[in-house]
Amino acid sequence: RGGTPDYDEAGWNHYVETHRKADPGLSDKGRQQAKLLADYLIPHIENQASHPIRIITSPMRRTLETIRPTLEGLQQTTTLRDLHPKVHIIVCAFYHESEGCHIKDKPEEGMNPDEIRELLKNCVQNVEGDIEFVGFPDPNRGW
Repeated sequence: RGGTPDYDEAGWNHYVETHRKADPGLSDKGRQQAKLLADYLIPHIENQASHPIRIITSPMRRTLETIRPTLEGLQQTTTLRDLHPKVHIIVCAFYHESEGCHIKDKPEEGMNPDEIRELLKNCVQNVEGDIEFVGFPDPNRGW
């Protein structure tokens, strides 16, 4: 509503300063939309994708939280190809917003590989072997 007479710029700036996160997760609506996306994608992926399914994703929290319901649902499906891992996730640190994680002009690290593995632990059969990290120069630090 910026530009209208009742727009409260000071209130908006205060809200941003007190609630802004460098690498935010999904809102409640975003989680609902991620579930709807999973409901749509799972049957299509199961019937049409080669196996193992390869998912390439950004390391940003909201991106990982968006694909997580789809990945969890794929782990619960059964196919004749269950002898092999169902999903191989490639987390590419080169895929992020142009300025990365930051609050105002202060850059902050995103999640590190261990934090991402923890977030995705229910999405793969083998958390160490089924999640690959690309572009993380230091495995102990965020991207």
